Amino acid sequence: MDKILRYYRNLIKNEYKQLRSEIKPLEYALWWLLRIGMIIGLIRIYQKEPFIFFLTVLGNTAMTFSVAIVRFIFPKIFFIGRLPYLIQRYINISVLAGSFFGHIIPLYNRLQNYDKFLHVIAGVTGVFIGYHLMMCMKHNNERISPFVASFSGFGFSCFLIVGWEIFEFFSDFYIQGSNNQSYNWQPDATMFFFKIFGLGVQNAGQAALYDTMIDMIIGLAGAIIGGIFIWPYVKQEILRNRKRKPSPDELRWERVKGSTPKNIAAVTAAK
Repeated sequence: MDKILRYYRNLIKNEYKQLRSEIKPLEYALWWLLRIGMIIGLIRIYQKEPFIFFLTVLGNTAMTFSVAIVRFIFPKIFFIGRLPYLIQRYINISVLAGSFFGHIIPLYNRLQNYDKFLHVIAGVTGVFIGYHLMMCMKHNNERISPFVASFSGFGFSCFLIVGWEIFEFFSDFYIQGSNNQSYNWQPDATMFFFKIFGLGVQNAGQAALYDTMIDMIIGLAGAIIGGIFIWPYVKQEILRNRKRKPSPDELRWERVKGSTPKNIAAVTAAK
């Protein structure tokens, strides 16, 4: 019980130290610019747009605080309580592109292929989120090889891509007026995708299938790009990890503050 009280008593101070160790002040200031912009846009949407649209932007606004919320709720014994603040960077990139520029500006209505561009962004950021998610599941500070990082991040990104398309299907199925999968859309020869592959066989009633498959193919391309980009990123992290001092998160839950390596070894041997 004393350990639990000590943990929550030092929580805010430790979280601040961990945030400072991962995120530069300039980047953190940009996070708050995004949050303020989302809140201002949320107020405007509440006054002018349908309520379901307001809920969508509200959820995206909450996502800009997601890592901090999760870390405060869950103790470090759970891997989700050890989510690095770096994950918030990639979540914020997706919110910036998808919700701020897409819904609030709104580029969805101004650029014909903007939705396809977002699937590329989601594919790339999903790889980095998957890598950091896997790293916080480990109970040691050793880095993994770039190949393993790329492979695992790529798999997680593909999971997100498929999960999003499933979400769109059920949204269109149950929410009146939802048209995420473009049931009335007709393939357009001027679109970038069809310029490359052609229009194919124009089967009637296949608009939703076309839209879903194109989104998944483009998202997969983004995941491949992310899988390539993460190689030098992980190599740089390995070099940085050799030089930097341990951060508060690197003291895992089984290592109580004040314990010495000798005590830890004794506890391990006793188990």
